[in-house]
Amino acid sequence: SHNINQPSPAGVHGTGNMHALVLASDGDQPRFNVWALDSGRYTPDTIAGQSVEASGLRSYDWIRHSQVAWYVRTSQALEARYGGPVPALMFFHIPLPEFALLWAHRENHGLVGERNEDVAAGTFNSGLLAAMMERGDVKGVFVGHDHVNDYVGDYFGIRLGYSANTGFGTYGLDGDDRDRMRGARVFVLRENDPSRFETYMVWARDYGI
Repeated sequence: SHNINQPSPAGVHGTGNMHALVLASDGDQPRFNVWALDSGRYTPDTIAGQSVEASGLRSYDWIRHSQVAWYVRTSQALEARYGGPVPALMFFHIPLPEFALLWAHRENHGLVGERNEDVAAGTFNSGLLAAMMERGDVKGVFVGHDHVNDYVGDYFGIRLGYSANTGFGTYGLDGDDRDRMRGARVFVLRENDPSRFETYMVWARDYGI
C-alpha cells in the first residue's frame, strides 16, 4: 500500500517511466519532483532492419524518443499547473554518453569520486540531457550500471553521478577491494531551497557490513 511506483503511460517505451511529486510540509504544492525512466537492458536484435550482431554494435539499450517526449510534455504540464518549473532529480540505470564526456573533462566540472571502469552507455544518444537543459527543472541525473564508479560532477548546470553498488549481488572491485564500494547514495533536499541539493555515498563497511 506504500508503493508509489506507477505504470508507464500508454505509448511510452518501457515499463518504469513515472514521476513522483514531493509535496510541501504545509500544503499540497510540490516542492520537488522525482523522475524515473526505464533505460532498458541490451540492444534489440535488429535496429532499422539491420542485425545488431553483424554490425558489431551489440551493446546496451538507450532512452527512446517517446520517453524524452513524455518527459518534456509532462514537465511543461507541471510548470503550467504550478506556476513554474518543479525542481527535480532523475534516476535510471544505464548512463548517458555525457557521463564519459564529464569524466574526460573532469578538471572543468568539479568532479569528485572514483572511476574504476569505462562508461558503458547505450548505443544511441537520444538527446535526453539536452531536453533537460532546455526545460531547466532537472538538477541531477543519477545512474547505476557501472557498479564500481561513484563520481559526480556538474555538467553545464546538471549534476551527473553514479551510485556505485547498492548491494552485494553485483560484481565489485578486484581482490581484497571487492566489497569496498558497497553502499548507497544519500540525497539531502531542503524545502526552502529545493533547486539545490547535497549528495554523498555511505559505505557498508562503515556500518560493519
